[in-house]
Amino acid sequence: YATWRRQNEPTVADFARMTRDWQQFRYQPTISLVVPVYNPDRAFLEAMIDSVLAQLYPHWELCLADDHSSQAHVRDVLEHYQTLDTRIKVIVGTLSNTRHPH
Repeated sequence: YATWRRQNEPTVADFARMTRDWQQFRYQPTISLVVPVYNPDRAFLEAMIDSVLAQLYPHWELCLADDHSSQAHVRDVLEHYQTLDTRIKVIVGTLSNTRHPH
């Protein structure tokens, strides 16, 4: 994988071209990423959010749905990132907590 990655990783020129390309789109939709969250490892959660923040295309929103994680770091990480970028939305609780008629 390391060899493939070195041979295929985008260059600075590739990133510049990709940025120019998306800026020329007539239609620039907002891409919504919806991610369920329940007690992930801190490092994995941060890496996932950082990977979204690193995207070249700026028209996105990251919707993180935390199903009442019991590990304290989860809330801390979600709140931290939500304050860093207005495109990150955090919702606590999901439909699993709602009673549905039979």
